[in-house]
Amino acid sequence: MRIDGHLHILHRENFLPELLEEMDALGLEKGLLLALPAAQWKFKGGICGGNDDVLAAVREHPDRFIGSVYLDPREPGAIGTLHKYADLGFRGAKFHPIAGYWMDDPRYFPLYEELDRLRWPVTIHGGLSNMPYCDGSGRFTESKYADPIRFEALFRPFANVKWIIAHAAWPWHHVAWGLALYNPNVYLDLSAGQAQTIVLGQVEQLGVECTCQESVVKKMIWGSDCIRATELFHQTWERLERMGLGAYMPGIFGETIAELLGLEP
Repeated sequence: MRIDGHLHILHRENFLPELLEEMDALGLEKGLLLALPAAQWKFKGGICGGNDDVLAAVREHPDRFIGSVYLDPREPGAIGTLHKYADLGFRGAKFHPIAGYWMDDPRYFPLYEELDRLRWPVTIHGGLSNMPYCDGSGRFTESKYADPIRFEALFRPFANVKWIIAHAAWPWHHVAWGLALYNPNVYLDLSAGQAQTIVLGQVEQLGVECTCQESVVKKMIWGSDCIRATELFHQTWERLERMGLGAYMPGIFGETIAELLGLEP
């Protein structure tokens, strides 16, 4: 099963039909739709869609999309939001600390305890970000909050969660790699061009034969982030084939995220 493990809903003309057309052309059977804070940020010529936008897309195309709920742990009702969308069929969660908070703040641990009970895959934005706010303030998202070393405190206490570090936290990808190496429940999302080019370059340079390389390669997840999906899909596919990593490609391009989501093969 081929799956795009990192998609969003964007409010722009013909977005969903074009997304499905591109998925069909690439042989992508399903996509994981990660909700963002509704109508707060601009991204790739559109306005980011929130939880209800993802819900609408999942209901319209239940055979193609899986929903992942956006959670802001600062919100008093975050636990209620989690359970609301879990009851509506969502299978994962997404955090965007670039909105201005530290993931390892102990005040948020009760929310993580609920996620631990659900045993869900949880994607955290890692690495640089430059999304502008829609309010005309001139503000942008803040990358400092997405340093993956500030995620480490969550991995062992909440060991039933499958933590996915988005974009391999580029340019802190070496830290993200180490976290995936030392924590069995930590995975690397290769969405966006920098993550795919640089992280795979590291694998190519060091050689996958090294045990520590192989254990992390098995936990890589491909996603487009709605950015140049066709180009990046083919680039990554061809590079993996060139590197002799054909045995890992089914996992990278869908089987790993399908298992984390509890999808039937």
